[in-house]
Order: sequence, then C-alpha cells, then structure tokens
Amino acid sequence: MHPRFSTVVDRVLAVRDRAAPGLKVVVMSNGLSAGRPAVREALNRVDQRLMKLDPGPVELVNGVGYDRARLVEDLRGLADVTVQAMVVEGPGYSGAADAEIEAWLAALGRLQPKAVQIYSIARPPADSRVRPVARERLMEIAARARRVVTGTVEVF
Repeated sequence: MHPRFSTVVDRVLAVRDRAAPGLKVVVMSNGLSAGRPAVREALNRVDQRLMKLDPGPVELVNGVGYDRARLVEDLRGLADVTVQAMVVEGPGYSGAADAEIEAWLAALGRLQPKAVQIYSIARPPADSRVRPVARERLMEIAARARRVVTGTVEVF
C-alpha cells in the first residue's frame, strides 16, 4: 500500500465531499496492511471495505505467504468488512477442496464479515494452469458459509 495511504484517503474523501457528496468511496484490498493503525483508521473512514480472503493455500492462491489467522485479527479491526473470495484450482491445489474450505470457514467464523462474495474466474487468467470452480460447488460453499456467518453470502 501507498506509504501515505491515510493522506490519499483523506484527499479522495475531500474531493468526493466537494464534487459528488452522494458517491461512495470503496477500497478493495488484500488487507495485509490492515494491522497498521494509520491504515486501519483510513480504511474505516471510507464507505465500504472489500477485503480479499480466498480459500486455499495462501502462498499458492495469492502468490505470497502470510499468516491467515493474523490477517483475520487485523481485519476484525475494520468496520463492516465485505469479504471477496475467489475459489480456483491450480497446479497442486484446489481452493474448493473440503480441507481448504473448512480452514476458510473457520477464518470467516472468526471474522464475521458483513457480507461474503464468492466467485471463480470468468475469463482466462494470466496463469493458464489456474482453472475455475463449477458454480454448483460455489453454491455448496456458500451454503456452508451461511451456517458460520451472520452476514449475507452471495455467489457471483
């Protein structure tokens, strides 16, 4: 994230307030900096926070290793989080595998997001080895997510 993210958010909000007061400001992020106080405070000033939390082995799905439990704790410091979860299969893993979904559901249960948006890829990805997950499986995952979160769960 930008080293002066808080300043950027303040400027965007000021322009919005002046030019289009009804417009919503939304930030989509992987949330890896949400534990930093200045970033967390800035994220809480925008109208909506879309945070990525994908099922599957984090280093393979997201291309970078991180501590999912730490990320969930950091995201808990944000107001009304919407989780966006892309479910895919790639070389040597499936984000739709039962074990991966169980781990993801445990994280969702701890986070209790306002909403969960589940989807798969709809067009060819940069890595041609990554494959979409069938809509029927996404619907099954959504049904399981509805049992652990009080927020809305949708499949796109």
